[in-house]
Amino acid sequence: MKRIIQILLLLCGSIGIHAQDYMPSESAKISLLTCTPGEAIYSQFGHSALRLQDTVEQIDIVFDYGAFYINDIPRFVWNFLTGKTYYMLDIRSFYQTLWAYRYEGRGIIEQELNLTPEEVKTIGKFLIWNIQPENQEYLYNFFTDNCATRIRDILEREFPDIQWNSPYEPETWRNPLVKRYMGTQSWTSFGANMALGVPLDKPATTNQLMFLPDALSESFSTATIDNGTRKLANNKKVILEGREITSPTFFENAQFVLWSIAILFLGISTVEFFKKKRFFWCDILFFTATGILGCLLWFLSFVSIHSFVFPNCNLLWLTPLHLLFVILSPIPFIRTKTDFYTLFSAVMTIISVIVSLSVGQYIHPAAVPIMVVFILRAAPFLHCRAFKR
Repeated sequence: MKRIIQILLLLCGSIGIHAQDYMPSESAKISLLTCTPGEAIYSQFGHSALRLQDTVEQIDIVFDYGAFYINDIPRFVWNFLTGKTYYMLDIRSFYQTLWAYRYEGRGIIEQELNLTPEEVKTIGKFLIWNIQPENQEYLYNFFTDNCATRIRDILEREFPDIQWNSPYEPETWRNPLVKRYMGTQSWTSFGANMALGVPLDKPATTNQLMFLPDALSESFSTATIDNGTRKLANNKKVILEGREITSPTFFENAQFVLWSIAILFLGISTVEFFKKKRFFWCDILFFTATGILGCLLWFLSFVSIHSFVFPNCNLLWLTPLHLLFVILSPIPFIRTKTDFYTLFSAVMTIISVIVSLSVGQYIHPAAVPIMVVFILRAAPFLHCRAFKR
């Protein structure tokens, strides 16, 4: 959905359109373009754009709400983490768009909108207004304000009586992300589902689910206007076939990697039990990694303005306290309390599972091996105490 591109907005040159003066002719038409998902992280959910064709004026351009500048990488990363990334409306020729997606191996599906010449002029006029430098930027939100929702909002503004008749069954915000896009194996799926909290497991309406380009396309296929007497869009037409996305390799599969680590820790904990000796370096490595992850989750929940990240049951067991424990571990007194801290972490992990099940928050399969390791690190403590008694 998000594409990192360098934009040159030459409305009077390469596109050949004088923004303030242009008005679509009677033969102009507007289409919804739905681009298939790609292999890169920013393209995993597909993309939506509007195509304006005007044979009289010899214009064939694409309006794209998924563009942004990166002229300061550290600042961009900070804005992305805090949820303050600004996107903009980009404009380019249809053939430039076609070339770009052919290069990426992604497909394009077109749905011509069933609009009158006057309706095309109204929407076209709005798009021309929106492309002006003072109007083109907006605060991006993946779920509520993105390339797909912007197009949905344009149609709802033009047709207040529009009826969305989605073929999808009612579901939560999270379900389509996991089932139809990310799956449960990739690191992207693991990271996103750990960061997104309880709100994402609440029911979403048809209108809300149109933040996904495919859902927007399906809704356009069944939507009606004029009190249900006119279809919004004509049948879909494939104008570019996409390549099949390859399966993840071993190291790209979060579940395989994390379960392999869990098995390794099982072996280490077994050796610790029989030798009645704790390998302190294992705790340092494990709590460093989970502490860094905890800092990121707590930052997203309490500092950023990202939506759907709080409340999050994962905050109970992935906490900055793990990193604090590592930092203070050289202190002899803190080091002697390692057994108690591992027990505390294991208890909090179990509590987080119980709370997640109670409130209905999704537990990602790749999180399970990490939870297992938390419990394993407490197991030598329990056995040692039982042996001493």
